[in-house]
Amino acid sequence: MRIISGCSTIEDCIRRYGTDARTCFVFPSRIAARLWMHRALALTGLTAVPAELFIAWDAFKAECCIAQAENKNPASQIIRLLFAHHIAADNAAAEKPFLQNIIPADYAADGAIFAQWIAGILPQLDHWEKRAAQHKAGKDAEFSDLRILKKAYTEFLDAHRLFEPSWAGAEFIPHAQQYILLYPELMEDFDEYRGLLEERPELSMLSAPAFKAETTPLIQFGTMREEIRSTALAVEQLLTNGVPADDIALSIAGIEDTVPYLKREFALRNIPAEFRLGFKLGEQQAGQLFPLLEQCVQEHYSFESLKPLLLNPHIPWKHPAQIQALINFGIKNNCLVSWKDEGHYKNVWKEAFKLPIPYNPHSSAEEEQAEKEQAKEWLLPFMKAAERFVQAQSFSEMRRQYILFRAQYLNPDGFSAEDNAVIGRCITLMQELVQLEEDFADCLPAQPYRFFTAQLSREIYVPQNTGRAVSIFPFRVAAATPFAHHFILNCNQKASRVIYQKLPFLRKDKREELGVIEKDATQAFFAVYATYGTVRFSVSEQTFSGFTVSNGIFTAFAPRPDLNDSDSLLQEYRFFKREEPAPEALYSVQKAGFEQFAGIKQKRGFSFLTEPFNGSLPVLSEKLKDGHYTDGAFRISQSGLHLFSDCPAQWFLSSALSIDEEDTDAELFNPRYIGIICHRILERLYQRIRENDRVFISAHLADYREWAESIFNETVHSQTDFRGPLAAPFIESIKKRSLKSVDFVLTFDAEKLDGYAPYLMEGELQYRSGDILYHGLVDRISYQEAEGRAVIIDYKTGKVPSATDYTSEAMRDFQMPMYIFLAENRLKQEVLHAFFLGITKEDKKYIVNDKEVIPQGSARSSKTREEFEPSIQAFLQIAQEYAQQVGMEDFRKPAAVQWQDCMGCPFHTICRTTFTVEE
Repeated sequence: MRIISGCSTIEDCIRRYGTDARTCFVFPSRIAARLWMHRALALTGLTAVPAELFIAWDAFKAECCIAQAENKNPASQIIRLLFAHHIAADNAAAEKPFLQNIIPADYAADGAIFAQWIAGILPQLDHWEKRAAQHKAGKDAEFSDLRILKKAYTEFLDAHRLFEPSWAGAEFIPHAQQYILLYPELMEDFDEYRGLLEERPELSMLSAPAFKAETTPLIQFGTMREEIRSTALAVEQLLTNGVPADDIALSIAGIEDTVPYLKREFALRNIPAEFRLGFKLGEQQAGQLFPLLEQCVQEHYSFESLKPLLLNPHIPWKHPAQIQALINFGIKNNCLVSWKDEGHYKNVWKEAFKLPIPYNPHSSAEEEQAEKEQAKEWLLPFMKAAERFVQAQSFSEMRRQYILFRAQYLNPDGFSAEDNAVIGRCITLMQELVQLEEDFADCLPAQPYRFFTAQLSREIYVPQNTGRAVSIFPFRVAAATPFAHHFILNCNQKASRVIYQKLPFLRKDKREELGVIEKDATQAFFAVYATYGTVRFSVSEQTFSGFTVSNGIFTAFAPRPDLNDSDSLLQEYRFFKREEPAPEALYSVQKAGFEQFAGIKQKRGFSFLTEPFNGSLPVLSEKLKDGHYTDGAFRISQSGLHLFSDCPAQWFLSSALSIDEEDTDAELFNPRYIGIICHRILERLYQRIRENDRVFISAHLADYREWAESIFNETVHSQTDFRGPLAAPFIESIKKRSLKSVDFVLTFDAEKLDGYAPYLMEGELQYRSGDILYHGLVDRISYQEAEGRAVIIDYKTGKVPSATDYTSEAMRDFQMPMYIFLAENRLKQEVLHAFFLGITKEDKKYIVNDKEVIPQGSARSSKTREEFEPSIQAFLQIAQEYAQQVGMEDFRKPAAVQWQDCMGCPFHTICRTTFTVEE
């Protein structure tokens, strides 16, 4: 094989030999072969060129390097994987596993997880064996396992009349008079064929040029976002100057992390782009159908497995109304997960369908029953069909069950063209497995469907492209292509270094023992990239996965191009900051945004964030009147006052407009249910104490505990909206915790309030003062009749306020001031004691207390009633301001509310305060 003379580039070769129909050009990649074939017309002046004279290296090997294996078929990757699963199963079934290293003995039973790795090393075992024999290596357990694997695979191949292409000796059979191999340094396995090819007179090669570091500069950016933006602006400038989109390309090292950002940047700027990289069939679009079905069956139809399957926009289901009914039913009945009972799984959906519809004052029982029937009618047969499909015992049965499943549940006409192509490729793979079934009956996997989905997770699907847009490639793929402008991004040391390794499954020291040397093709790739068209190399100090360093082959650096003047998005940003005039031209997304804004907001100049409504919207005034006033008085609760004092805008959206977050998930158990349960038990327990003992008697503590357990058993199921088959076991699981919280309260009363009568439990207190109606729900007021002494008790399951939260200068809570104010107006006397009991953490907080009457031990933060008076007056003042602001319909966001506060607010995407541009 000689070095071709008189040519230094592919263009030279095609100009010189392209008119000779006896010369075939062999390129490093298929994309390079196709693009140069089109370019050859202009270089040679011919009106047509034979496509078979422009081929990729892989096609050349298949056509000319013929394996010496008569009457045998080559082993494919699927066949290798069948063997790998088969030997893993045999190893697991052996009395003593015969593989000790490549499948560790402790993991022999789960050896299938190593099957993909084993399949990957099979083509290299012959090369390893020859190296090991040559260097007299291989005395350890790993080499012993590899010999066993090699022997077993050889027997497998012979039994099925197969050959491993990389094992068989090859014969070179030319189909053209001359072959020109272009840049063999870029071909990963070229050295494996060098011995076969180097003495052939038909072969010539064009070697990669030397990389000229001094004349090949690298542009350095701070972040990957900056690098992508600069590249997009440079591409936009080229398009504006008349360069065709199909004459521009990007190659990105580590492209997987950048695809979403590239797509967004190019879409925002209306740059036509096609991504010339594939995706794994089972991970994208309609291909997710098959692994998601498997997950559903494996998880016994948990809510989290059904939801992504049934709501996937790429999968068109028949009967969408029934599917929505199923999702709604699952949310309402908390059909989160199935569970094991006495060794058998109980399906959470089947158990939920058995239960009657509970009473709910907020919904119609008839509507819920109809929804339940719809869900049941769809899901039960669906589960059977899915299980028949996923649990099929053969590939042919799996295919048959898929046909039945598709006919019953999928709407074939609903697939987009792209999704239809993806599904078609998945079915083609299924058909390939069916065709192998008869020939490999002795080594079929125990779980055919899992084998199929495992193949889908590895099978790369490359969508067809038009070729009329900017092409975006992974690094290496488009080397030696004739694009006029080529941008090479992310040229950092890790992502853009090209190392070709033989026997990579061995440790480095073992490869060196066998005389295996790594081949560094980095300079060859960069040199070839730099040879064609105008090329820009760039790198980012910080990528989306962390900080990086530039590839070490670069020694020259170029300044970052300043393209800000052509960036309409940046000009728009500066326009809103009053730094620049409006942009002269707009992208379509900007134009559409302005048009939508103008259409929605015809009347400019008003925002509830900056101005009060003040009666300007009668429908709002009426809604406020109906929802927040009683007989002309504004109703004030401590929770509403707390919310309004934090942010009037949030109060407006939640309380005035009654906007709630939609619940789209089933939940295992909401912690708030514990608080609800404890409050109900304590309410009924103290009612019973009042009815039976009239006052709390510490000597009866054992009786009170028995009463509490009885009340828990009687009332717990009716006091929470936790429905469905999981309710009973989970409520039972919190029984001990709930009764422990109740016992904490009983113990506190036995110590501090012995002889006090339960006066009010979960009682509503109201007091009207002018145009304000104060109202609150007090957990308990206990009363000592002998001294006329009242004690307010409030139970807390979350954070417990302390006395420092009630400073008159900066009130952080309004609960105790309001309760004391309401109780004193109800009882017509001063309340000298008000406590919080944190029932989950068993915490006592004395807010107002006469320590001479009720000792509080080491707790010193309480105030006397007299000391607490300024806090009550501060509360009344804030309540007046609250009523006045709501009366004026003034919900402006106060300056004290910071951006960080807004980002934590559930309404920040509606309020959009976080998007306000400030001057």
